[in-house]
Amino acid sequence: MDAHVIINPFPTADSSIEELLVTVHSYQQALAASQMRCHAMCDDNHRLQEQVDSLTRQVLQLRTTEVPGATTRLCAHRQDKAGGFSESEQKAIRKFCKHFTVMERPWIEPSWYQINAASLTVTMTTDATATLIAAVAGDVGDDALRINTMAAFHKMLPSELRERNRVQMEAFAGLWATFSSDQRSTNAFKAPEKAHIIFSGVTPQWFMTKKTADDPILRANLGRFNDRTSRFSRFPPLFYPNCERVADKSKLFFNSELPRLLLFVLFSSSALHGKSPGKRANGLVWSIQKLTAGSIVYTLILARFLFSLDAIFGDSTGSNYISYMGDFDVYRSMFEAKTPATEAVIHFWETITLTCVRANANQIRMSGPGGDSDDSASSSPEDFSNQFAQIDASQDHTDSEDNASAINRSIPVSSPAPQGAVAGSAPHLVQQTDADSMPDSMLGPDSGDYDDVVVLASGQGCGRGCGRGKARVASETVAPRRSKRI
Repeated sequence: MDAHVIINPFPTADSSIEELLVTVHSYQQALAASQMRCHAMCDDNHRLQEQVDSLTRQVLQLRTTEVPGATTRLCAHRQDKAGGFSESEQKAIRKFCKHFTVMERPWIEPSWYQINAASLTVTMTTDATATLIAAVAGDVGDDALRINTMAAFHKMLPSELRERNRVQMEAFAGLWATFSSDQRSTNAFKAPEKAHIIFSGVTPQWFMTKKTADDPILRANLGRFNDRTSRFSRFPPLFYPNCERVADKSKLFFNSELPRLLLFVLFSSSALHGKSPGKRANGLVWSIQKLTAGSIVYTLILARFLFSLDAIFGDSTGSNYISYMGDFDVYRSMFEAKTPATEAVIHFWETITLTCVRANANQIRMSGPGGDSDDSASSSPEDFSNQFAQIDASQDHTDSEDNASAINRSIPVSSPAPQGAVAGSAPHLVQQTDADSMPDSMLGPDSGDYDDVVVLASGQGCGRGCGRGKARVASETVAPRRSKRI
């Protein structure tokens, strides 16, 4: 811009285009200069805030070490900040968070569980502290159910008591969020790098390349892509032995590659998010002794994700092709009822996932802070990332045919499928709801959504002749209906 050009900051209506452009350009330069000054001021503010925080921590340390009784007051302040929870109670919450596995946490919603009010004791309904302790340490089901039971208990309390203990409940939620945030695993995100070891017939390059819905490997594992619903099958061939979908629904979830994937997530060496340096297997950190339904369902979702076209997890249909949260709910409902069929599936998975871990338990040693660094190979936790790939097929399940026969024997041929879930009972599995209306028999072997599956029902509503507490399994194709969005 020439020095002799006079800029009119308030151009008139009859100003020329050149004058207007010069004015706009001058304002743009002034705005850019102002933004630079603002950024510089923000940087100065951040540096000053860091200095203030550092000085505040130093002052707090000096008060703690020099002033008599300051430690006691500081502990009392921390306890008040924690809603009145004592150190032992906080340790109990932290210990439980340690065992609350990441497999169930991402998909948990309190509304998914029905709490039976008749099972609550007077103490639980009138004392929020007892409610919390019962939710943390009580025998009320699996890990996820315990946490959601705590929330349900609090909703059932009288309004006066609920308000009185609101601070305590909020403090518990804060402690829970803090303690459980350290349990997130990086293994799930490293699974694509190792998936070629787990799944047969897939090269490492395949997982790194962009694929289409017509890819032969993708179709062999996920089935046909449904253009009408914009998604793959909810029960793909990947869930069956050798990735071959068969009419026998008792073979569902018996693909030995699936528990091997869970074995990698649990027991391969991988550092935990937010933990101190040093690789520790997730299953060892969480002291996992048995599998929950949530861990199996998590693996089913993860396996489909590995073979899908997505780049990230999603919670809806559309471009993600998998409704992860909705499908997690459906899969989990299959295991809510304790039946011979579900027990057979869990036993099959535990045989592959935990057998080698228990067999090598005497070799698993955690090196302490003063451990011998020269013997790190024997003192560090066992790395199962190679071991799971070497499991023989006969070791996957000692007698898979007998297992399938046991499931078949537990399925009464004439038993009608349940029409709906009974209030307070375990939810039933309803057939995939966005499948085509015609049955599989009318479709080709590569058509439809493959969503007619075993209906796992609880023992309630069996009628006369069914013993109290006994569960039954019905195998029947249920008419499709439109799915609801989760």
